[in-house]
Amino acid sequence: MKAFHSDLHLSDGKERGDFQYQSEFDELVRKLSEEFGNIEMVFLGDIFGLIRTQKYYESEGQALTEENLKEIKRKVMAEILVKHAAFFETLRNFI
Repeated sequence: MKAFHSDLHLSDGKERGDFQYQSEFDELVRKLSEEFGNIEMVFLGDIFGLIRTQKYYESEGQALTEENLKEIKRKVMAEILVKHAAFFETLRNFI
């Protein structure tokens, strides 16, 4: 069985659309695993929100060069890993 996921918008919490469904995601993964056993999870677009984030807004006034944008995205990903640790733990348990 394949389970498709999209538009999760895992972000640093700045945007209203930041992922807020951790318990529902846990429950879905658990139920699908119990019912179907072998599941392939497919993640489509908009999994991570890397712009319009707290770190992105903190950079206002700076020149947005390619290197600056890469650094901002690295910082946002670091925040996402902390803020959404439970999401990544769910995936680790699933694997």
